[in-house]
Amino acid sequence: MPSFLARAGLQVTLILVDYTENKELSTKMDEFTLHIVPLNKLNPFSTVSKIEKIVTNIAPDWISGLSDTWYGIIAYHIGKKYGYKIFIDAYDNYESYIPWLLPLHWLWRKACRKAHLLSAAGPHLLALMNSKRDVGKASCVIPMAADSAFHPLDKDKCRKKLNLPNTFLVGYLGSLHPSRDPDQFFSIVLFTIQIDPSIKFVISGKKHSSVNIPEEIKSHIIELGYIDDVNMPIACNAMDILLAIGKPSKFGNYAYPVKIYEGLACEKTVLATRTLSTKWILENAQENLIEWRNEKETAEKIVSKKLTYTKPNSTYNTWEDNFKNLLNHLYNEAQ
Repeated sequence: MPSFLARAGLQVTLILVDYTENKELSTKMDEFTLHIVPLNKLNPFSTVSKIEKIVTNIAPDWISGLSDTWYGIIAYHIGKKYGYKIFIDAYDNYESYIPWLLPLHWLWRKACRKAHLLSAAGPHLLALMNSKRDVGKASCVIPMAADSAFHPLDKDKCRKKLNLPNTFLVGYLGSLHPSRDPDQFFSIVLFTIQIDPSIKFVISGKKHSSVNIPEEIKSHIIELGYIDDVNMPIACNAMDILLAIGKPSKFGNYAYPVKIYEGLACEKTVLATRTLSTKWILENAQENLIEWRNEKETAEKIVSKKLTYTKPNSTYNTWEDNFKNLLNHLYNEAQ
């Protein structure tokens, strides 16, 4: 998005907070200026002060808080203090992360309420955030989108690169963590191989130390481990079906998994747990929704998709589509 905005003639500065390295960086890239500010864990307010200094040296028309609760709050704090217009974007229901941390949520709600422009990754999340604001304040949906590297590739060549067998493969491309209910995934595997033992499941990403694959399904699961970003489109294209398992909860109903968009961009069948958000993403492919904790039905759907594959007909935005939408709103609010 910073690149698209810069190409449209806007002067763009991107500030990132680095949680791991204690290195500060300022550099001029081809299209925008990049600042990396290390997080001072002992004194996070010093990090905010560094961000504020960078911003005030620019004196922008707009300040944007993107990606997480803290950044929306910081953008509001700086924008209000210096009179900059405030744009806040969210791709998750951040209040579901740490529900007991009420002071943080109060600050987040105030930032959303006072922002000149608010955007969210889907309509249900936007409605939730707008419920804390005055009626009629500017807002828009900016959906998730797949990076341009995600597009159809030759399946056989992708499998050879990853040393995968030539059989029907179901991909679960994400970390296996206790919070993601891996037991549900393991049950899906068990029910599936009872119907069709030739089907294999592929998992990638980090596996939490407390998660153990049951012995009875181990031979049907291929572990790729952590995959570099550059190889993710290859892994996606190597699969026949992709699973996006979620939970219809205060988090899941407002989560818009980018893996669904990446799968659709690669023209793969994506089976996703039915939530408010996935119903919207897969509006034109409702048959690809699976019910929460209904592993047997999911297994039957996997086998049926093996027999009757059809190209996904769901529509989705590109990042360029999203940029045009955002630019129109920024200009309208600036007038």
